[in-house]
Amino acid sequence: MVKENWVVYPGGLGLLVHPTFRADMREIAGCADTIYLYVTEYEAHKNPKNTKIVASAISIIHEYGLRVILATDLGGILAGIYPDTYHLLHPETWVKHPEGKITQGCCVNNSEFLSYAKGFYAKLLDDFRVDGISFDEPQPYTCVCHDCCAKFSETVGGNLIKASQNTSRKFAED
Repeated sequence: MVKENWVVYPGGLGLLVHPTFRADMREIAGCADTIYLYVTEYEAHKNPKNTKIVASAISIIHEYGLRVILATDLGGILAGIYPDTYHLLHPETWVKHPEGKITQGCCVNNSEFLSYAKGFYAKLLDDFRVDGISFDEPQPYTCVCHDCCAKFSETVGGNLIKASQNTSRKFAED
């Protein structure tokens, strides 16, 4: 059985260009085989200068024989601190709960978000020589947006909003 050792490198551009980055990778290469590297949407695609920095960091990581898994939070549950992310510009794609609450994060069934996400991740794979991509979605929410209701009706049959209300009542009674 092969045991993999991962290191999460939650840096950002400042650490990726810092003189100690190469030394960090040299040390990590002695005890791990995979770097889990966070990048923002802005770092990945929106600014060519930043994109070159990320690509350079990935090359350095590979020089030390380490694999790179890129992690980005495109859907917005954890990316609320990045004002340039898709979810902040498209609140119509946010998760809609049965009780009316809305979560600031994209629904994974939303057709607009899915279209954008497919293009975003395809470009990520085209632009960077990585060994994998981490998806932070789906989130553990019951969403009753138009797309979720349609998918529920097609796959299960019936009305998602009524089904989720019945489930909520059942849990409240137990």
